[in-house]
Amino acid sequence: MPWLRTRGLEGGRAGPRAAPPVRRRARYPAAVPEVPSSRRAPIANDPEQQLARILLVQACEQSDPDARFVPRREREAASRAGREATEAEPGGRIDPRRFFSVRADRLVSELTRRHPTLRTALGALSVRVPVLPVLLGTAIVGFAADVLGSERRINLLAFPLLGLLLWNLAVYGLLGLGPALARREPAAGLASAILRAADWLWLRRLAGAAPEEARWLTRSLGRFAADWRVHMTPLLVARLRRTLHVGALGFALGLVAGMYVRGLAFEYRASWESTFLDTPQVTRLLGIVLGPAARTLDTLHVAPERPASALLTESSLAGLRAPGGEGPAALWIHLWALTAGAGIALPRALLALHEGRRARRLAAALTPPLDDPYYLRLRAPDRGAGVRVDVWLYSHRLPPASHEALLELLHELFGNRARIDVGEPLAYGTDPPARADASPAPHARVVVFNLAQSPEEEVHGVFLEGLRAAAAELPHPPALLVLLDEGPYRARLGESGGRDRIGQRRRAWDRVGRAADLRFAALRPLTADADKTLAEARAALDRSVAGEAA
Repeated sequence: MPWLRTRGLEGGRAGPRAAPPVRRRARYPAAVPEVPSSRRAPIANDPEQQLARILLVQACEQSDPDARFVPRREREAASRAGREATEAEPGGRIDPRRFFSVRADRLVSELTRRHPTLRTALGALSVRVPVLPVLLGTAIVGFAADVLGSERRINLLAFPLLGLLLWNLAVYGLLGLGPALARREPAAGLASAILRAADWLWLRRLAGAAPEEARWLTRSLGRFAADWRVHMTPLLVARLRRTLHVGALGFALGLVAGMYVRGLAFEYRASWESTFLDTPQVTRLLGIVLGPAARTLDTLHVAPERPASALLTESSLAGLRAPGGEGPAALWIHLWALTAGAGIALPRALLALHEGRRARRLAAALTPPLDDPYYLRLRAPDRGAGVRVDVWLYSHRLPPASHEALLELLHELFGNRARIDVGEPLAYGTDPPARADASPAPHARVVVFNLAQSPEEEVHGVFLEGLRAAAAELPHPPALLVLLDEGPYRARLGESGGRDRIGQRRRAWDRVGRAADLRFAALRPLTADADKTLAEARAALDRSVAGEAA
């Protein structure tokens, strides 16, 4: 049977369109002339700022379907600027990230000029806590904290560094067990707290706005905040952890520095006292805590006249028991300083470096969700070059409205440049058509069923199983998308009671799809629920062809 072929346009949305002149595109396009730097839109180099601007533009456009506050001419001009900037890149291919960055930068400059609240929103979410001030501030606090005490007598059991060491050990344990015990990220509430503060800042700026503008800004900022939270929560958690580790490191360093500075100016004595612990128990406790530091000091010969390990013997500690016993505190300060360095400063520094690397990696990987229907539609004019999609109609002839809806959906899904080959309907009960050995396999194959038909496992299910088996034999199996044309069934049912009947029929078809390990999507016109229809079709693809269609 003859094939009906429909080729995608170079731009615009799918739908009723005049047939354009056929232009053959080389597999490797010729170099595009360099665009002068004056024509390039400046974009931020920070991936976080780029993502924030892109998400803000997305929220503003999706909250303004009638283009009252983001005019269509500005949207189209921004898309042209993004396309010009990316086509000037080596190879002439459209880089989607740069396209959306340039486009968002162009729109944000206009939006923030007209609506200062949006500038406040971007500024509130770009606040960062620098590491060096945190380190210096906590070190000053630790230095000011007099852990040696004003009585110039160190109580070895009430020493603040002992409590700080135990606290840090508990933190390390929680960090190790946290992922296994927690159902959500421990610091994930930080994003919500920041967003609540940001809400308070930008909602104050809405007081002077007109009612319709205020409603649009409220919807836009709410959508922007929700999307920002989804993408930024892991990065914020990594930064919060890095800040906490740096703060603990600075505090420990400040405490140790304060001990030595005060020890230079004053003489301190060491002793211990306890109501519940006797000398053997104190010997075991301090041996566990300070034993590694004592052996290290003995190895370094810090105090050759008296080994540090001798301080931890039972006889030595018995002589330090208050109220009558005490001894020089210098060697004890060395022991506690080395223990604090090994148990607090070094682990915290390593953890801070790890979280800093993780935060930089997460920040560099920030990217908009290019598979989202919003981004697919904007990129449709530039996607799909070299992509071929075969459409098989199973025992169903598409009405004109369904045919237009099919072409529009597939062009939005695979790109306007994709070649859509729609074949004549297959007979009921037929097997999947065999592919000629010389013909290349398509990038994607679409099967359209009529929702009005009652699904049969022994007919429709067997056809899908045969289709999957034939595709599995290919070296590069095409993606598979199964669509259910709702148009004829909706027309038959009319307005009354149609929703329940359509839902029942969809569930019956879904049972057949589950047996073949497939998900079905609805074929309907891309009207008010275009995003939902496109997202459903994207999710139903048996294998993603995003890379092929880009």
